[in-house]
Amino acid sequence: MSPDVARPRQPGVPERARLTRSGPGRGVSVATRVPAGVAVAVDAVAVLLFAAVGRRSHAEGLAVLGVLRTAWPFLAGAAVGWLVARAWRAPSALLPSGVSVWLGALVVGMVLRVVTGAGTAPSFVVVAAVSLAVLVLGWRLLARAVSTRRDGADPAQPAGSPGAASSPGSPGAAGSPGRRR
Repeated sequence: MSPDVARPRQPGVPERARLTRSGPGRGVSVATRVPAGVAVAVDAVAVLLFAAVGRRSHAEGLAVLGVLRTAWPFLAGAAVGWLVARAWRAPSALLPSGVSVWLGALVVGMVLRVVTGAGTAPSFVVVAAVSLAVLVLGWRLLARAVSTRRDGADPAQPAGSPGAASSPGSPGAAGSPGRRR
């Protein structure tokens, strides 16, 4: 196959899994670089940060127990999102992991707030949706950008397609013997 022709779709392989880095270790999905334990911790910190900023903006203080009391419904929702998406399979992927964690934190968090008598004013739901999206999805986008930049790959190009980065000496690398002109 000519290096100037894109590889055919691989049946049963999601598009994100075909976004690979070049060089040694090819075939490792960009979305699987962050260990699940680290991703859980970052999601928890994101939710705690959301709760702390919210408490601070309402002059409720930043006592640890107060932040935890505010955050627990959203942390429980994020955990539900992790389980529903089986996010440990690709913890830093936007889909399904990131979106499921975000929606779980938001929807389950709001339901738990209603059940426990806490407020869910429409403006709060909107602010929570945007804030949690920025935090929970944002770190995943940042991790992906850093990972692809470090590897020299274009995140929009599947490996082996024209414009995708390739390692020196690999077919398709500029100046390598395997490239047709």
